This record gives sequence, C-alpha cells and structure tokens, in this order.
Amino acid sequence: ASSAVRLKHQSPVCRARRRAPPRGRRVPPGAPPAGASSGAGRAMGQSLTAEEARGVGGGLAAQQQQQNLVLPLGSAAHMKAREVFDLYAELERCLAVPDNVKPVGKVYTSLLAWQRAHEWDSDLGGVLEFVASSLFDYPSWKRQAMEECYRLFYDDAARQGTRAVEQLPEPPTSEEIGFRTLNEALLSGKAASMSVFPGSYEDRNGCALSKRRWEYQIERVPSAVPGGVSGRLIHSAGHHQDCPINVSLMRRMACQLPVDGCCATRDSARRARGPFLLPEGSRAMPKRPPPALSAFPGPDTRY
Repeated sequence: ASSAVRLKHQSPVCRARRRAPPRGRRVPPGAPPAGASSGAGRAMGQSLTAEEARGVGGGLAAQQQQQNLVLPLGSAAHMKAREVFDLYAELERCLAVPDNVKPVGKVYTSLLAWQRAHEWDSDLGGVLEFVASSLFDYPSWKRQAMEECYRLFYDDAARQGTRAVEQLPEPPTSEEIGFRTLNEALLSGKAASMSVFPGSYEDRNGCALSKRRWEYQIERVPSAVPGGVSGRLIHSAGHHQDCPINVSLMRRMACQLPVDGCCATRDSARRARGPFLLPEGSRAMPKRPPPALSAFPGPDTRY
C-alpha cells in the first residue's frame, strides 16, 4: 500500500495538479510560471531591477525607469545637463594639474557663459535633476567642492603674484551666490596653503525628518616650479544621514509622494545661484529675472 501511494504522488498527473493554479484564477497565455520574478506584481513606486530594466525594451525607456527621472531622456533638459556636465568634468580635470592656469580660466569662462545663458530656463530644475542623477553623478556636494577648488586655485595664483592670474575670472562674490555661508578657512586665506582642506555639504532641501551630510577633502597638488600654482583634487569622505524614523518606512513614504509637488524640489531651480548652481543662503534676496525676460517670457522648453 505504501509503494502504491508513493507511485501515485510521483505520477505526472499528480505533479501537474500540484502546479495548477487555484480554481477561479486564469493564467494568461505566456505568463511566467509561479514563483518566477516579474514586475507585474511590484508595489507602486518600486523601481525595476537591472535585469528587468534591460528586458523592458532597452534604450531610453529602461534607463528612464531605472533613474526614476521626471523628465525623459533625450529632452532639452537632458541635453543641457550633458553640456554643463562636460564643463564641470573638464574644469575638474584642469584644476588637478599644477600651473594649469590658462586652461582653467578658459573652461571657467565657458561655465560662466553657460550659467548666464540658462539660469532663467524653465527646465533648469530638470537639468539639476539630471546632473545630480547617476547618469552624470555631479550632486550638490561635488559642485560645492568644485567651487571651493576654484577659489583655492585662484587664491594660490593671486598669492604667488603670477601674472597668469589675470587669465582667471574672479570667484563669485557673496551676493552672486546668494550670501551662502562659506568655510571660515576660505575667508581667512589659510586654506590655500593647507595640504588637505576638509569640507562638508548638508542637504537643506530634503525632508525635515531626514538630514543628509556629505564629507569631502580637497588635496593640494604642489607645483614642481618654485612659485607655481598648486593643483587641486577632490576626494569623497563618505556621507551620513540622520533620520529619527525607520529608513525603509521613509523610502516607502517617498515613493508615494508626487515629485513635481514636493517642497524639497519645487524651488531648487529658483534658488540656484552661481556657476555651480548651488542653493542660495537664508539671507538672499528674491531672485528676479532681467526686465527683458520678465516682459517677454520665452517658450516653455520643459519637454
């Protein structure tokens, strides 16, 4: 009797019955077998895995879902983000080389021209989103480190008394960056001679329940020429997040919030100041467009 029961459970008919779906549920043709991974049962707001994103059809659509971006890839904001990213990357490369005064001045001049041409664009918020995403990986903390790198490079050139400093545009004034608080070492002039300059950036635009802080270091690369201008290198020193509630709960809450209406991102473009598009300080006056732009607004290039 026991062998008969064992043969019965091993028969193909019984195995098929065990795998069959419950009554009342229809399995559509071509559906994956039970237990297989599929994006159809994914909770709202949960992003695709890398394997699933590649299977969605590839190209821009898959990358769009992976990055969770508001504006589509290939849009005008995406192209502008590529332009400013190329300027940031080239400036970072030039600043790392000692005595590289003329190339640094040329790239920084181009960056100033880009900022003045696009600071009032209606899709600047989308540009900042693309620049900070993993597509380009230039978040706010790194742009602040780049601004400080240029200040240190300029101060070193001015302190050495080299005539090449005339080829470097002056760093942005306190008013031009919206009276944002600067590191005390930068204001005192001591930072230019430091071998390693520590810096930090705190995200003040995020949720009040979750504060994020990034640490970084700017390394001084001495010049081989006496009286030369030192180069500067940026090194990430990690980041931490202070959150009084569970992180996973915070992420689930964030997935349900509409990004366009979030107070953390709504005013980021309006508050961006200077060539590195960093948030203004608390004492900044309201930013107003030039009279020509306010009287004749251009077309919306958001899409």
